[in-house]
Order: sequence, then C-alpha cells, then structure tokens
Amino acid sequence: MRCFTAAMIRAADRVAQSRALYDNRDCAPKLRAPIQGSTMHRGRIKPVYMAAFCCIGIAAVAALAGAPQPADSAQNWLAGGRDSDGTYYSPLTAIGAANVEQLGFAWQYDLGTHRGQEATPIVIDGVMVTSGTWGYVYAVDAASGRELWRFDPKADYAAARNPCCDLVNRGVAVWKGRVYVAAVDGRLHALDAASGAELWNVDTIADHSLPYSSSGAPQIAGNVVVIGNSGADLNRGGVRGYVSAYQLETGKLLWRFYTVPPARG
Repeated sequence: MRCFTAAMIRAADRVAQSRALYDNRDCAPKLRAPIQGSTMHRGRIKPVYMAAFCCIGIAAVAALAGAPQPADSAQNWLAGGRDSDGTYYSPLTAIGAANVEQLGFAWQYDLGTHRGQEATPIVIDGVMVTSGTWGYVYAVDAASGRELWRFDPKADYAAARNPCCDLVNRGVAVWKGRVYVAAVDGRLHALDAASGAELWNVDTIADHSLPYSSSGAPQIAGNVVVIGNSGADLNRGGVRGYVSAYQLETGKLLWRFYTVPPARG
C-alpha cells in the first residue's frame, strides 16, 4: 500500500492539538503561517495519501503530548532512526497492549502522486516533515494533517531515467532551523523549516554523463550534511559511488570520499 499512515488514539478530543514550535536552539525556528500547496504532483493526479496511522507508530503519538515540548523530548522523532544512535526506539508509553485496539483513522493528506513512498517522517514538536517522489518535501501538523508548506525541487525530468526503482526518496534531515533533502537529479536542497523557502542548493553529481541519481536521506555530522548517490547497478558496470559533505550554512563542498577505487591505469 503506497501511503504513509500515522495514527492517534481515537479519543483525540481529549488531546490538545500540538502547535508547531520549531526552535532554532533545538532544531528549527518557530513556524509561521502555513503556505498552501497544490495537490498536483508532477502532473500525475492519482493520489497517494499520508493517512493518520503513523509510520512505525511514532508520529501519531507525537501529537498526544499537547503542549510543545523540547526537541529532545520523547515525543519527537529527530532522525530516520529517531536519534543519533539510530536506535529506532521510542520511549513513549501512551499506546500499549491495553489500548492499541482503540487506534483508529484520524486524518489523511494527499501527496498528489501514485508513485512509491519510502521516507520515514521526522516529527519535531508536533510538526511532521517528510519527503516524496522527485525530492518533494511536505510539512504538516501531526495532530490534524493540515499542510504547513510544500516544497517542489523542480528536478530535471531527464533524471527520472536513472533510478533503478521508481522515483522514491528515503527522507529528509532536520537540524537548527533547516530541512535538507536530496532531489532525484542530484541537487541537495536546504530549506527554511518555518516556511519551506529554499536557502541554497548544490549539485552533488560529479559527472552527469553517467546514470547517477540521488534518493537517499541526508545525514547530519557535526557542521556538515552528508549525502551519497545511486547508480552502481546501472550502465555497463555501474557508476563510481562517493560520499560528499557540505557546509550546513552555505552548501560549500568540504570533502568527497569515493567508496570505489578508480579504474586501473
């Protein structure tokens, strides 16, 4: 089933809906007024929905806390694996064996596409941020599914021929007021977490004559955002893979490491 599902205990009327409060000290600045986005996605009208039963059960319960909490609180899912150790473990206890049967449909959000979705949503202080095909980014209120903003990377259509397995995207990184996402054409984008406005973008592909693409989730490491690429299973023998690190504030390339040795000779 090609949809994200989030979930909340059916007694949602007892839960004060979270108000988005990104904090630059903790991960992002305060969210301003929502920006409405189109439900069209690259001209494809068959919808995929982000529905309220939550991806791995985390985003849904993030809204159960009601009042905003610090970004390091248990209600947040700060990275693909929840934390810097990649534990994939949530200490929340609001949903358990005693009440799991009360889980029910809460909301749905139209991603505007019928293509595959593989990203793990990030949840910070009641705001869910996730990526979709081509490198789109969506920010919604985790309690209601109300769209806060939507970002179109305007990826090069020609890049769609390079990925092996649809135009999926594995997720975003959120850190100190910015959202980082890699588009399928290899451009790394930094967005303002409050509005979705683009701050900078950089081309991460070393050779566009080869079938490189980018579908992975960026990773934050110290003062850099790190991203790899795909294409090793394509062409005649595949492309030469590498990892690149870019300065968080400016997008300046600081280093690049090739994971595959150069050709002989």
